[in-house]
Amino acid sequence: MRWLVALMILISGCGCSGKKNLIFFEAESFTTKGGWVVDQQFMDIMGSPYLMAHGIGKIVDDAWTSFSVPATGKYSIWVRTKNWTAKFCKEQTPGIFKIQIDNKVLPFIYGQGKGEWCWEKGDDVLLEKGNSKIYLKDLTGFNGRVDAIFLTSDEDHIPPGDIKSLSGMRKKWLNLPEKTPSAGKYDLVVAGGGIAGICASVSAARLGLKVALIQDRPILGGNNSSEIRVVLRGKTQTGRFPALGSIVQELEPEIEEGITSAKSFEDSAKISLVKAEKNIRLFLNYHVFDAEVVENSIVAISAKNIETSRELLFEAPLFADCTGDANLGFLAGADYRVGSESKAQTGESRASDIESNQVLGAGLYWWSKDAGIETNFPDCPWAYQFNEESCQYVTKSSWNWESGFNQDMIYEFEEIRDNQLRSVFGNWSFQKNHSKRKSEYARMEIAELGYIMGKRESRRMLGDIIITQMDLDGPVSYPDGCVEITWGIDIHIPDPLNSKYFSGQEFRAVAIHPNKESSPPFEVPYRCFYSRNIKNLFMAGRHISTTHVAHAATRVQRNTGTYGEVVGIAASLCKKMNAEPRGIYDSYLEELKEALSTGVPSGK
Repeated sequence: MRWLVALMILISGCGCSGKKNLIFFEAESFTTKGGWVVDQQFMDIMGSPYLMAHGIGKIVDDAWTSFSVPATGKYSIWVRTKNWTAKFCKEQTPGIFKIQIDNKVLPFIYGQGKGEWCWEKGDDVLLEKGNSKIYLKDLTGFNGRVDAIFLTSDEDHIPPGDIKSLSGMRKKWLNLPEKTPSAGKYDLVVAGGGIAGICASVSAARLGLKVALIQDRPILGGNNSSEIRVVLRGKTQTGRFPALGSIVQELEPEIEEGITSAKSFEDSAKISLVKAEKNIRLFLNYHVFDAEVVENSIVAISAKNIETSRELLFEAPLFADCTGDANLGFLAGADYRVGSESKAQTGESRASDIESNQVLGAGLYWWSKDAGIETNFPDCPWAYQFNEESCQYVTKSSWNWESGFNQDMIYEFEEIRDNQLRSVFGNWSFQKNHSKRKSEYARMEIAELGYIMGKRESRRMLGDIIITQMDLDGPVSYPDGCVEITWGIDIHIPDPLNSKYFSGQEFRAVAIHPNKESSPPFEVPYRCFYSRNIKNLFMAGRHISTTHVAHAATRVQRNTGTYGEVVGIAASLCKKMNAEPRGIYDSYLEELKEALSTGVPSGK
């Protein structure tokens, strides 16, 4: 059954005679998106996914949907939107747009208000009873955004602004069932469809477990998808258990041509690999937003479709957090850390002198091309402002286009992403329009620019062991060591030259990475792959149990995928032995080692 993209509800007006009419739209559920994209990255903070006009300076095609007008009359139009540059500068926002209903473009310009998500009241419009269409009309191509639209015939009705009240009203307006429908019962539910989540799911499924894999984007791969474009790094099938990493090997691209080639990421191959497993049920476009916990064990989790708002309930004896941000762990109350520990806390020589919130940054890919003719790009007074000294004379991004080092990678993440957009747009505008070398860029245009940001670090969950620099400097050996680290400690900090001009809002990094190969070899213990306080929660990904310094070596994706394989193997033993994750170490370590030696069956 196709879910309705707009819901019309008749409600009684308090203190008024007769009925007042309300029409509510979630923008992300519009029938036709046009050139607008669905962005779900910040829904836990601002309450919802939204549509964004990501046109790289070119006006995008309209998004539209049909709706039914219950009664002829005058309706007030409210739009939940955001002036996305207001926090950074006083210049006019670029994220502006209009509303069109049927053939009439309404005069009010949205997106000029507050630098936070809010309802903007636009035009009043006379609507005739019957079927109509509503359109979002981008005016700039520079990332205007729309969360929801609310039409009401009650001129005194103001939609709720706080997230909690709005969340409750959305459920009512969208006529969602009070009891969340079941998505089924599984042996293992995996949250997060990056490399770690894929490998955990496939590993468990091939060993006989019934698995649900939940991913909040339309494709799999996470950082290694075509939406983010981080190529695989690290090594597999090394150390004491060379059979580990076989699933990661199946995910290797046939050709690695760098970020500009989709062949380096092979989104369809990842989905094909998962769908070939009869024991996996894949839920794309579903975001985990709630966890039910009883006596320190997760009983069920809830996930919401990022376009339809449809909610589903997943039940299982075992769960795996492969989200990278430790989203499921956070919802369940798992212990975690954020930021950089001090030398006094950890004894690490490479730790900070004082504890801080500094993390490795996040980035957006972009590249340009020769258009064959001279091209234009507008001035961007709302973006970063450059001169000959601060300008980055480049035609594409690299790993060192990185932001958010001293910000909260969860609660300030939209601002971090938007600052990265401002750096790209401002730098490109200066190169094209004002630099002494502008003739070199006369025929160049930005060909691609991401909007889903690739994170290196945010929350780190805590297991029974927390890896430190001393483990990596070694030699240190644990009885449950299983995944060999093949990447040296690679700490990214703001580029001092970039800090000279953009202190506190840096967008370029330098790497303190003296040895790319970890020496001597160190194997991550199994006890880093489950939560120390949530009894049935595994984790695999960049957020395993480490300090900030050690995380700089354990985070690369071939390693995180191998963590996922270990989690799948351990989950199969949990079912076989009727044990929890910690119980595998306490009582069945030899059985785990034997299973790691054997590895996961091939899918061929």
